[in-house]
Amino acid sequence: MRLSWRLVACTTVMYASVAGCGGDDGQRPSSNGRSGFPAAVPSPLPASSSKTVEPSRLQAALITKKSGQQVLSGPDSGRYGDLRDDGTPSRGMPGVPARCQHGEGGPAQWPTTVDDSPSAQVIYQSGPNGVGETLIWVPEDTDMARLRLTIPAICGRKATTEVQGRTVIVTTKPLSKSQLPAIPDAELTGNRLTMTFPDAGMSAYTTWINVRSGQLVMAMAFMGTEEGLGAHKRTVAAAWTRAQAAVK
Repeated sequence: MRLSWRLVACTTVMYASVAGCGGDDGQRPSSNGRSGFPAAVPSPLPASSSKTVEPSRLQAALITKKSGQQVLSGPDSGRYGDLRDDGTPSRGMPGVPARCQHGEGGPAQWPTTVDDSPSAQVIYQSGPNGVGETLIWVPEDTDMARLRLTIPAICGRKATTEVQGRTVIVTTKPLSKSQLPAIPDAELTGNRLTMTFPDAGMSAYTTWINVRSGQLVMAMAFMGTEEGLGAHKRTVAAAWTRAQAAVK
């Protein structure tokens, strides 16, 4: 499932509407004005077991709908490849490189070698805010370096485009260690996409946080107008605890 890009698309359209009221190789947005970012430093991971996990167990571990939220997608479970390919056509953003168009840092970019893996996903929405989660139990021999989802250099540049006649400035920055939740014995990466609407004096944010340990990988995406990361960190930590308990 194109979890991250669907959230980006929803965010862009929502905030373009709200504002109205007030090149390279092809994969998926991002920037802080620098040409690139340092690769994430891998932390030691515990040895993984060879057991398998049923997709239904992963689905049962997904975050649940809160009061005021609506289901945008899912909850679903099955082969990750089936969830990845939801049949939704990709929408391009003019001026943003093709490989940066699908939410850099989200599960849409996980390698196809995990397509047969058990997985589950859900997205909830409340007004202009949303949260999505993907869980996947990857094979032992998965190239975990490809799941770190560092930002390609070309995506680390400010891009200006137009959505529904509104100017949008798209940037992405990696999250620092202090901006990520403190989860022991796991590797975390994350970044934040910012879409600024200068003529409306507002910004929209989509934040990805990825956690992995052993064969369990979790990606969470948040969208909204709030700049703070505290609530996101707490949500990710609680979701990870729930997911780990489900696969033990």
